[in-house]
Amino acid sequence: MKTIKLIGITLFLGSSLLLATDNIFVQSKEIIVGHLNKKMEFTNTFKSCVKESKTREIVKSCQGTYKESMKSLRNETKEKQVALVK
Repeated sequence: MKTIKLIGITLFLGSSLLLATDNIFVQSKEIIVGHLNKKMEFTNTFKSCVKESKTREIVKSCQGTYKESMKSLRNETKEKQVALVK
């Protein structure tokens, strides 16, 4: 009887751990897809800015804006991933 209870508890704990792992995986995928969507948006904005620029200074401004946008996106995504693991 104790063996059956032990097996039941083990199966319950194992299945709940598996579900938690699947949930983390799904949330991680959502974070990655969101990151990629924002990255494509920033890249397209940068591309448009460069195409429409008339001087080198404007291109530099576009590069600076893009660089800052990507830096903040990386930090934001990293924070989300760290919070998901905890």
